[in-house]
Amino acid sequence: MATSEPHLHQAGNHGDVLKHVILRSHILAQQMAHEEGILLVDTHCGPGLYDLSLQKSEEYKKGILRISQNIDDAPLPVKHYFQIVKGADSYLQMYPGSPVFGERLLRPQDEHRLCDLNVTEVKGLKKKPILEKGDSFHPEAIEYFLPETDKHPVIFMDPSYEDDEDFYRSTKMIESILDRNPFATVILWYPMIENNRYRYNFAKNTKEMIKKKAKIGFYHAWVTVQKTGLQGSSVLIVNPTKKFDDIMDEEVLDWLSAILLKVGRSEYSVEQWMKKPKKKPIGDGEENAPPAAAQNEPPPRSSVKQPPASRPAPAPKQQNTGGGLQFAF
Repeated sequence: MATSEPHLHQAGNHGDVLKHVILRSHILAQQMAHEEGILLVDTHCGPGLYDLSLQKSEEYKKGILRISQNIDDAPLPVKHYFQIVKGADSYLQMYPGSPVFGERLLRPQDEHRLCDLNVTEVKGLKKKPILEKGDSFHPEAIEYFLPETDKHPVIFMDPSYEDDEDFYRSTKMIESILDRNPFATVILWYPMIENNRYRYNFAKNTKEMIKKKAKIGFYHAWVTVQKTGLQGSSVLIVNPTKKFDDIMDEEVLDWLSAILLKVGRSEYSVEQWMKKPKKKPIGDGEENAPPAAAQNEPPPRSSVKQPPASRPAPAPKQQNTGGGLQFAF
């Protein structure tokens, strides 16, 4: 099976390092919180393994190769991530995609579902996966992502963003997921691209929507690796575990950013925003209910490194849900 060029072009780059370090840590955190099992859904799974010797861009040299050269000094979450990478290929020629990370971590009570528009086979897996070929942004896809189950849904979204509308579609899909299940966990990776019309307002608008619809909150982290082009990457988690920012803390982001930026300093941000649980009134009267101010959310915890000041972006185009979008179920 031929590897799709968009997936191969970025395999093992700084974005893969960031999202797979966070993905691995958060899967384990969700497993600790849900002994009954999790349903891990990979919406843009890709082919599973990537031959880095075929990568013309050599993006991996600014990602996984730098990690391997500095792994002795890495924080524990990075070392545990690197063990999975080495487990796929000790020579680091084959880089594992998110389906491989997911399968390596899942327990017998967990379920793994994969989806991709261009993939019919996923390599590097020990078991035959549940795989559907289709457009993950199609409205009907949510039936596959959120079936009737007692397992907690953890949905990993990693579109290619070759089409700028993937930013808008990602927000709308998260909104649809939360409308169906406001406790569902979504892990979204997205690139920070210079002069892209979604560069500054995408995260702000998506987080505002999450604040209204999610029952728990969000975790948001990004690292900057260069001044031009693909400037960096970000991961936004909807409904994380309550203390995930203690697991994926500033030390981890600081180390990753310093190694990937490779200029002797780091540029990163980590933020976790959680809703306070509403207090149950002692009596039936409204006078016993907590005041509105007591229910306000705490300010986000973030590093001293802050993102650049935002600037206005054009309004997104309306999503096309016509006959061009098809889902093969």
